[in-house]
Amino acid sequence: MVRRASRHTHCPSCGTENPKNASRCRSCGDPTGNRARSLVPKEIPRDPSPAEPGVATLEPVDPPRTDPSGETSTPTPAPSLVPASPLRLLHGGGGGPSFRDMKAAFPDVDAPPTILPPRIPTYVIGFDEALGGGIPAGSIVIIAGAAGTMKSSLAISIVLNHAAKVGARALYTTMEEGVGSLLRQAVGLGLDTTSVPHHVRILDLAYTMPEGSGDWLPRFQSIVEDVKKEEGCDLLVIDSLEGFAVHANLEDRRRGLFQFFEWLRSLEMTTLVTAERPDLFVQNAVVAGRWDEDFLADGVIHLRLHVTAETEVQRRIRCVKMRGAAHDPSYLALFLDGGNFVATKSIRTG
Repeated sequence: MVRRASRHTHCPSCGTENPKNASRCRSCGDPTGNRARSLVPKEIPRDPSPAEPGVATLEPVDPPRTDPSGETSTPTPAPSLVPASPLRLLHGGGGGPSFRDMKAAFPDVDAPPTILPPRIPTYVIGFDEALGGGIPAGSIVIIAGAAGTMKSSLAISIVLNHAAKVGARALYTTMEEGVGSLLRQAVGLGLDTTSVPHHVRILDLAYTMPEGSGDWLPRFQSIVEDVKKEEGCDLLVIDSLEGFAVHANLEDRRRGLFQFFEWLRSLEMTTLVTAERPDLFVQNAVVAGRWDEDFLADGVIHLRLHVTAETEVQRRIRCVKMRGAAHDPSYLALFLDGGNFVATKSIRTG
């Protein structure tokens, strides 16, 4: 009777039974079987010399030798160039180091922080839950959509609600719509505008800094920095990105936006940037284009108009991207109810 070869092997460290082809013990993570020998550092001989800092010596692997006279001699240990470092534990095949090896190799490395950054709510009922609590503070977020999707309305709603509820200070810069028109729009939506004189400052750059004025971008940056320094600023709104690009006269749009966004991050405040984004449809599905700002920003919120029937159109909202947040990328139906934006699961239509 032919005896079958064992399909299991035992871990030399803890004795746990493992599959024969397993490279590491499923219990302790140490190498198992014949592959364990591949993790033994090889000797790299060199001329004998005194031990140096950071260099480990290994005992010879050759057995003692016996000469013809009957005397036994032990070979002199040869120094090795293997560094006396925990990194030696990580050398070898078999699927990489185990967690225990990593912990032993880097005992001073702390675990990742578990405290999440503060969140800035959008105050859209149902949408903050999809964002995992809101926008991570300090982010640059694009609010993109076609005309009529309420980009500016959403931005001013976030600002006014945040100022009224937590006393945050905000600077709203508009480049295509006057201050009076923006406030009338907010009142028409049923938003509370009483915080405007105290916590929210609205700046019409088309009036105060007309296009063609020299050094437009440095002047804009100086205004924002002065407001932050003198009055404090938690939220900044740029409405819109297209207007900004025209006024700033960006020759290389991507390079210019990269430098501008890095400057915004240095201010350490949350920035909302509205952007015109035409809807491109293929078989009633939105096709996202390639936009430089989407790659540079920390988050992208997309607003769109969805045709639900022959004569009916529904506004929808979704989070395309949000760094630092486990967000739901699904589209939600967007409504305005008594001055509050509400997002709900959209009903699928044929």
